[in-house]
Amino acid sequence: MNQYEQPIHPMRITTGAESYWFTHVVFAVRVEADCMSFITSNGLIYSSREIAYAETLIAGEWLKLSTIGRAEAS
Repeated sequence: MNQYEQPIHPMRITTGAESYWFTHVVFAVRVEADCMSFITSNGLIYSSREIAYAETLIAGEWLKLSTIGRAEAS
């Protein structure tokens, strides 16, 4: 996939540092050979290298997709 596509299930990403965390609703996703890119609902673009983790809403529960080498958010 070379272009941005809207996810089938709602998604969100978490960014930040040890003392603060931000959660962003994902509008579209692009998968590349070595990373993913996310466009948030407010137009910000993040690569998978910049986020703590991504989650998707399945059956009413947020399922963590992966942890990207950053500290876990509480």
